[in-house]
Amino acid sequence: MEKKRSVGVTVFSTLFIVSAISGWARSWSHLKSFGFMGVLYARLMAILLLVIAIKILQLKEWARKGIIYYYIIVSLVAIFLIPRAVSLNIITEPEIDKMKLPLTVGLYIAILITAAVVIYFFTRPKVKEQFK
Repeated sequence: MEKKRSVGVTVFSTLFIVSAISGWARSWSHLKSFGFMGVLYARLMAILLLVIAIKILQLKEWARKGIIYYYIIVSLVAIFLIPRAVSLNIITEPEIDKMKLPLTVGLYIAILITAAVVIYFFTRPKVKEQFK
């Protein structure tokens, strides 16, 4: 019997694929600001997201868990590493220097809300059932 994939799973997977491809394409533009390690991190995360997204379309259980862990990592980076790098002037991008506090806080909130929505969606019983 073939597994049935919901529209929500398909939509999220498609968004993840688009995000992974755009993340890969934009990664070199951050070389000056974030250094080689930042580009490497962005590229690895893009590859990871692309693989997970494709496997979510195939309804693999490890991919469902993987996207949850992926967004936990993204949230932790947003909460701890980015503000720390800005405060230590490791990240010196002029756009970041010009940011106002509400914009920065808003960005972190948006990242955390996105992560919460994805984690909530992929932990719902009806979604988990599709991956068995």
